[in-house]
Amino acid sequence: MRIFSKKAYKFHHPTGAEAPVSVRALDFTDVPDWVQHSMMFQWALEDETVTVVNSKADEIAAEKAATRRSKAGE
Repeated sequence: MRIFSKKAYKFHHPTGAEAPVSVRALDFTDVPDWVQHSMMFQWALEDETVTVVNSKADEIAAEKAATRRSKAGE
């Protein structure tokens, strides 16, 4: 699964079976599918600081949104 994150996060495996996965702020990252089941990921989706990227159009939209936020001083 490919995601775009507006903040840096560390996602822990729900059962602890695998090592945590870290992502950097304002970056696209390929993460294992289990990440979507971690609580931190669910919270990040809810507050819209993480976006799942399913297509090139999603990637472009995420980049534009990040650029607008950084110009606005957020």
